[in-house]
Amino acid sequence: MTQVAVLATNEYTSQSRDINILGILTMQDESNSRETKLPSKLADRLKSWERTHRLYFIIHYFVGIIGVLASTLATSNLLGHPRFLSAISAICIAILAFVRPEREHIRFWNAWRILDSAATKYEVGMVGIEKVVEAIDRGEASLLEFDNNYQDDGDG
Repeated sequence: MTQVAVLATNEYTSQSRDINILGILTMQDESNSRETKLPSKLADRLKSWERTHRLYFIIHYFVGIIGVLASTLATSNLLGHPRFLSAISAICIAILAFVRPEREHIRFWNAWRILDSAATKYEVGMVGIEKVVEAIDRGEASLLEFDNNYQDDGDG
């Protein structure tokens, strides 16, 4: 949570007034505003979804760029191996068409965003652990929903 803190001292309790991301003024007891570390199993899931979406993002662009370069070089015949470069280009296009790394990137990115938001709120004390577990369930559901949407369209 991005906070603009304006400290106010009360004679009976120590409280701080915070403006959250939406601009809503909130009151927090400073004793409850300490950060809480995410349990390792949940942190591992968060890291896994982040690594997966980044991997597919890199694969998508790397394979796409290699395919375009190979095709361009094959057409221009600059390196003298047009058949080999054409084959490389065809393989790259096949990977992009059948593996669909851009789709996988989006699937895991959406799930990661759901969980990351809940984990961040948990770590700063805004929500309890049950909200993080619910976010995992919502992330998993979004992965399945995304799959089902592609299957229904006859696209995957």
